[in-house]
Amino acid sequence: MIWPERKLPPSPKDESLILIVPCYNESEQELRQSLDSLASQKHIADHPLGIVIVCDGRVRGPGMTQTTADCLLHTILTESTLSVTIRKAYMGWDKHFSDIIVQKGVYKNVPYFCIVKMENAGKRDSLILVRSFGRYCPD
Repeated sequence: MIWPERKLPPSPKDESLILIVPCYNESEQELRQSLDSLASQKHIADHPLGIVIVCDGRVRGPGMTQTTADCLLHTILTESTLSVTIRKAYMGWDKHFSDIIVQKGVYKNVPYFCIVKMENAGKRDSLILVRSFGRYCPD
């Protein structure tokens, strides 16, 4: 008799979770609530975890004194280990190369990458960027 190969479920330690946070013109409070919620997720402690924040342009929301990008980079994400501007970092859906600022660090014990796009190009463009980011990411 032939039996099908028995597949064992992967170990949680073998499955990394990358949580993607798109933002545009959110306030400091909205950003903190979102990031705090992700950092305090339950029942995922066995998985390697990371947050990728993609800020779509440098926009100031209603009543804000700084842009959402500046709020992230200078007010909220203060435990950074790298901050660099990358010229022509990726090709967007419109076939134009775009510049980005990349900051990495730790937010409430969770590693993060914050990617600030210099121009608003939409959520579709942000997904392309996240998918291709591994090819352009500095060590």
